This record gives sequence, C-alpha cells and structure tokens, in this order.
Amino acid sequence: MSTLSEGIEGAITALTGIAPEIMIPLEVLAGVIVGLSALMGTYIKQNKEMEGKLGKAGLFSGARAGELAGTAFETARNALTPRLMGQGLGLGITFERNLDLAGGLAAGGTNIGGSLVDNAPDTANQGPGGNRGYMRGSLGEAQRVVFGQLELRA
Repeated sequence: MSTLSEGIEGAITALTGIAPEIMIPLEVLAGVIVGLSALMGTYIKQNKEMEGKLGKAGLFSGARAGELAGTAFETARNALTPRLMGQGLGLGITFERNLDLAGGLAAGGTNIGGSLVDNAPDTANQGPGGNRGYMRGSLGEAQRVVFGQLELRA
C-alpha cells in the first residue's frame, strides 16, 4: 500500500511542475489517498488478528449450512464491532478488546460460535445494568462480567 501511495505522490509532484494551478486539488487528493491507505492497513491488520485468534475456533468452518466462509467472517466482524457509537466506550469496549476476549475464550476451549451470528440471544443487555452495548451471546455475558467489574471499581 505504501508503495502505491508513494508512486501517486511522485506522479502528483511531476504534474505540479507542469501545471502549478492544479497543485492544491492534487495535494488534497494525495492526502485522501494516504488516509485511505492507512485505514485499509488497519482493517487488514484487524482481519489478520481475527483469523489468528478465531480461525482455530471454527470461525470459517462454523458457518451455517450453505453459508460462505467470507460471509461467516463478515458476520463475526460485525459481532465484534461495538454496536452503537459511544455505547460501551466508557467501559473500554472496542473491537480490539472484544477480539481479545473472544480469542481468549476460544483458546481456552470455549465454543464462541453462537455469539458470532446475527440472531444470538441478547441476554447481557437485559435486566438491571444492561443496555451498555454488550455483544450478544456468551461473549456479551463475559463482557458484562469483565467490563461490569471495571465499571463498579470506577
């Protein structure tokens, strides 16, 4: 990715020497390309971490009948992403922490497949102290225990 953005920046520099009046729009375009490149790098890194931490736990083989592995991966990624902006962030609930929690449970032999589907039960968000943006299924219940303890200490 960095080679691509460096090549584009070099081309922009060459063009600005020929036609200086297009320099500002091209610099803006270069900034956008560099920003998108960094964003994609973060996304790719997260995907690699998901594969490493959850691949052995059946992330790809645990797809429902007729479901493609890519669809199962996307559904799992959506499940690990905090549901509402701002909700749970005060407790430190982020994609990375959700992935660490899921990876730890999976490494310990816990079946987390039921938490990484669209229709997992929303038990952790029910009752007193709920509605904090916890994940669905058993992972949400683990989140509530872990992050709920942090909230009680604060």
